[in-house]
Amino acid sequence: MYFKIKFIKNTTFFSLFIVIFATVLSTPVFSENVGSPYIQQIVLNNYGFKNDNHKIIKDKNGLIYITNTNGLLQYDGSFWEIVKVPGIPYMDIDSNGIVYVGGNNDFGKIAPDKTGKPVFISLNDSSKYNLGNFGQIKQVYTRNNIVYFCTKDLLFKWTGNHIEVLDTGKVELQLFKVKNHIFLEKDGQGILKLINQDFRLLPGSSEFSEKDIIDILPYREKILIKTANSGFFLFD
Repeated sequence: MYFKIKFIKNTTFFSLFIVIFATVLSTPVFSENVGSPYIQQIVLNNYGFKNDNHKIIKDKNGLIYITNTNGLLQYDGSFWEIVKVPGIPYMDIDSNGIVYVGGNNDFGKIAPDKTGKPVFISLNDSSKYNLGNFGQIKQVYTRNNIVYFCTKDLLFKWTGNHIEVLDTGKVELQLFKVKNHIFLEKDGQGILKLINQDFRLLPGSSEFSEKDIIDILPYREKILIKTANSGFFLFD
C-alpha cells in the first residue's frame, strides 16, 4: 500500500520558525567548556583532482574511498592514491571490508598489489559468458557479501567466485539500497525486493511501473519513494 505525500506551505508555521530561529541566534552562549570537533577541509583541486565526487565510504582499516570523475580515490589521512577505473566509478563495501567498483564495461574489486598500492582487479573474466560491451555500471550494492552491479538494462551478481547475469537488457533497470534491503525498479513492472536470493515483485508496486523513480529512502518502518514528476510516496 502506498500513500502520496503533498507538501503544503504553512505560513503560520514558517513565521513561528523564523521567530524561534532569530531568538536562538540572539541568545548568548555562556558555556566556554564545550569542545569543538576537529574539522579538516579537503579541497581536491589542491591535490590535482576535480571536486566532482559521488560517494564516500570508510573501510575497517580507516581508509577513506571517494568515487571521483578522475577515478577512485583512497585517503589514509595523510596521503592520496588514485585507482584508475574505466569510466565513472561506482562502489560499495561488503562486511569483510572489500570495496567493489563498477565502471564502464568493467567491474571488480580493490586490493593491494605487491607494494601495498591499491589497484583495480577486474571480475569480468569470472563469468562463463562473454559479457562484451555492456556499458556503464550505474549502481553497486552488497548484501550478505553478495555484490550486485547494475547498468541501465543489465543486472550482474557476484557470488564470491563467479559472475551471474540476472537480467538481460530487455527493459530499463535501476537498483536501490535501503538499510540492508535491495530494491530493483523494473520499467513496465514495478518495484522488486531482494528476498533471500531472488527479486520478487512487491504487491501493489505496479502503480510505479510507468513512474520515473529518482530515489528510495527509509522512513520509519516504510520506504519513501521519490519520483521525478509525481511527488513522494510512502510504501509499506
